[in-house]
Amino acid sequence: MTLAHVQEALQKGVRLEAVCERLGVAPRTIQRWRKPQTAQDGRCGPRTRPANRLSEAEKRRMLTVANSEEFRDV
Repeated sequence: MTLAHVQEALQKGVRLEAVCERLGVAPRTIQRWRKPQTAQDGRCGPRTRPANRLSEAEKRRMLTVANSEEFRDV
């Protein structure tokens, strides 16, 4: 809905910078909103696992403790 309002303002001749200032967003945000949903994410994430990654046993232990009666509501 907001993007439709932005488009409407731009068609009426309002500058993008003025629209962004009024909305409190950066022009780059509007560019991202206009990006088609089918576009692929071009970011390059880490290709290696971190050296300090938890083992499966450590993960299970963490979940057991987190879900225990003592910490269940924290």
